[in-house]
Amino acid sequence: LVEDVVIMTGNIVVGEDVSIRKCGRCHLVSEKNKYGGIESTPSFPALRTLKDWREKFAVFWTLNPHPSFTQIEEITEPFDPAYPPHIYPIFLTIEEVENIGAFMETITPADLGDPIRTN
Repeated sequence: LVEDVVIMTGNIVVGEDVSIRKCGRCHLVSEKNKYGGIESTPSFPALRTLKDWREKFAVFWTLNPHPSFTQIEEITEPFDPAYPPHIYPIFLTIEEVENIGAFMETITPADLGDPIRTN
């Protein structure tokens, strides 16, 4: 069985910059923000170890906790004014998402010793 693999395209340099600026407050993105992120949040290299990382990344804004504070221009519904984001929101364009995806393609998956097991 041969599976189709979608390679994300975009501007790698811009993707790293956008990742650090907009994702780096929670995620360790690269050596450029090696002291950033939240300890309990997976780093981008750790996320790259997941077999289905492309599928997860392609819809990351739908996966918790992202829907509560992430907006993708012309894709996601605006936040309900009755339930504002609990943290400062992240606003991205689809072009920025594509650039982050292109950058993600260049990241070497972390050596975690054992594969990540999910429940």
